[in-house]
Amino acid sequence: MIDIRGAFDCHVHTAPSLFERPWTAFETAEAALRQGMKGFVLKHHFQPSVAQASDVQKAYPELTVVGGVVLNRYTGGLNPYAVESAIKMGGRVVWFPTVDAKNHFDYFGTASSYDVSDAGDGGPQLIGGNKGFERLTSGPGITALGEDGELLPEAREIVDICVRHDVVLGTAHLGREETFAVFRYAASRRARRLLLGHALWKPLNLSLEELIEIADLGVTIEFAASISLPIPCHASPGLVVETIKAIGPERCILSSDAGAAVFPIVPEALRSYTQCLVDTGLDEDDAHRMLAVNPVRLVLEGAPTPQGSNG
Repeated sequence: MIDIRGAFDCHVHTAPSLFERPWTAFETAEAALRQGMKGFVLKHHFQPSVAQASDVQKAYPELTVVGGVVLNRYTGGLNPYAVESAIKMGGRVVWFPTVDAKNHFDYFGTASSYDVSDAGDGGPQLIGGNKGFERLTSGPGITALGEDGELLPEAREIVDICVRHDVVLGTAHLGREETFAVFRYAASRRARRLLLGHALWKPLNLSLEELIEIADLGVTIEFAASISLPIPCHASPGLVVETIKAIGPERCILSSDAGAAVFPIVPEALRSYTQCLVDTGLDEDDAHRMLAVNPVRLVLEGAPTPQGSNG
């Protein structure tokens, strides 16, 4: 059986949230410690996760727990001030919009669903478990591009801030054109820490050739358990393994993107996902590399040790 000792999960959701999240960050940390994980990145759609990560880090010094900020409406959208403050308080990851992204709205027709299941009869079904937060969101989704198709000045500034502070920048739920625009600009600024989240997630609509092109820009490609477990069932383990082999495991990471009620608790979601990939043909050494080596290099290598961490 695959174990995940030393794993560092770059994509973890916890309670409290406007989505149903069965486990708190502290419960997730306890489970991660039991499985011998190195740590994880807390991601929150509705508030910066820096303070929560700091509290968990102090409670579990054996782990390394970091946070960041997602640039949804709840943090001011494409808000350079939110980026700067989150980083200066210890944040290590900045994500462009998720549920408030125009691409998310265009695909789902709502911000109150975070995914769509193709697993059952009767066609795709929206899932999410929201608490009526759609009332908090008005107007069109957020885009990183102006009417001329170029990156907005505030989007460029956000990239520049991340490059200056040497933190991870992820494109989250942006659409294809936005994703390429962000990564090409970031590459021109010699960004070292770039992340494409949950590759093969259908709303991203990126082909294998496009994923390879993005990786060639120096971007780390994430493959998340959330897209391959029975719900939402976007990509089979076999397709994930084939795609990883084509891109090169040295340029990929494995994450859980767990925390929703339809998934097991984060460490088990990550372990069972990895087991499925290995059983489908992924080399175990490559799996370990994508669980424990590449994520640490992306987020932690050369960065200050989080306050309260023993590692």
